[in-house]
Formats: sequence, structure tokens, C-alpha cells
Amino acid sequence: MISEKKSGAPYLNVWFGNFYRPAYDDQAFVAEGMELLKKLGFNSVLLDSKDWEDFRERYEGKPASQYVGMQEFMMEQIKKQGMSHTFLAIYLNADNLYPNIRFSPPVFGESVVTAKGNDGRWYRYWSEKAQETMTEHVSQLLEMYGENMTRIEVDGEEKKPLCSMWDPVVAPSFDEDGKKRYRSWLEKRYNGDIKTFNRFYKTEANSFETIEPEQYWFELRYPGKNGFSEKELEGRDEKCRVWMDWKQPILSVLILKKFRSLL
Repeated sequence: MISEKKSGAPYLNVWFGNFYRPAYDDQAFVAEGMELLKKLGFNSVLLDSKDWEDFRERYEGKPASQYVGMQEFMMEQIKKQGMSHTFLAIYLNADNLYPNIRFSPPVFGESVVTAKGNDGRWYRYWSEKAQETMTEHVSQLLEMYGENMTRIEVDGEEKKPLCSMWDPVVAPSFDEDGKKRYRSWLEKRYNGDIKTFNRFYKTEANSFETIEPEQYWFELRYPGKNGFSEKELEGRDEKCRVWMDWKQPILSVLILKKFRSLL
């Protein structure tokens, strides 16, 4: 059993909020929400603490923005209710809301490349620069807001849970580095057997190094398609396999080993 150290009860965590909510809600609403979470039996709250420039400014001792100010208020209310908090510290500036809420350009650390060779304006999660940027954010979160952070016990060992990066490929990169990374994932997926891959994908590749994005990336192989039909699934159409492989890495969530020294 995974138990929450503060209460000794089984670890029950809930994600509360997003980029714009509860930052743009009133404090009474947030306080009521925390009280209800406590009554429902939760003992830990996951805060959406992405690395906006707001947090960077706060680390430097500047006044809290509306976003960070509400994060800090939530932490106060969580503690008041006898719960603890942890962080959803997924990536950098929330560029999908720029410039509607945060009037500053997003920070990518290092970006990916689209199939057309353009800047993909998304995060190259596996790059050292991106990982160092994220490690810095997580470290500062723990230093500044670690007092009431959730601690759990797993097999007698105390840990601090934290949700961070996705791997291996949240957003694809179609430069040589990105293609090599996804090909490597496919090679592991099919145990290095190119014949098995060819059978499922209906291709005639000689090796995993030679397969092209138009063969393995669903959106490029089937432009305009969002998935597969029931008939295609029943007939074991290769489209189903390409789609499932395409989705599986995106749905794989992990905490980077690099953060273990911080937690």
C-alpha cells in the first residue's frame, strides 16, 4: 500500500486546477473546493505548477502574479484542511494560452522540427538543455514550497511524488535526431525484429534505420484521418497498429530519473 505520511492513510491525490483556473476564480470558491476535497477523503492535492515566467519572477523575490498568487493561496488552504500538496510541473511556459492570458513569449528550452522542416514550437523533452531547464524549475519549487509537500511511503521508503515530463515523444521531431529517437523506440517495441514490424505495418523495410516518417507516423501516413473504424479493427488493418504505436508513447508518463536526487 502507498500511504500518505502526514495522515498515515492510503495516498489519495486529486488534480486541482489548470493554467487559467483557479487563477481566475475567487478565493472563496477555492477555499470551498479544498474543504470539499477534504470531506471526500483526499489527503493530497496536485497543483498545476508549470514553469511560466511568473514562477521565475517569484523565485527572484518579485511580487506574485495572479497565477502564482492563487497557487500560494491554494497551498495555504490545503494546509489549513490538513492535507498536503505536490506539483504537476509539466513543461515550461503554457504557450497554448499565449498571448490571451500571459503576455510573454513561451520558453521552450529547445524546440522540435516539423515534417516540413519548420520550428515545431514545442518542447524537445529529451534534450539536455530542456531537461536542465526543467530540473531547475522543479528544484526551485521544492525549495520555495516544499514545507507542506506530500510525502508518501512505498515499501517502507519515503518519497515525494511529483508529475513531470512525458517520454519518449509527446511532440515528434522530424529532424535526424527526432527520427532516430522514434525509430529506436519502434525497434525496442518490436524486439529488434524488422520482419515483425513489416508484417504489422505492411512495409518492406530492410532495417529500422531505413523506415521513414511517412511509413511510421500516423498523421503522415494517413493524412486527415483521426483513427480507425470497427471494421478495420476486426480485419486487423495495419492502420490500427500504426495508430496504437503512435498513441502509446504519448500516453506513457514518467518521472525522469534525473529528478530522483531532488525528491
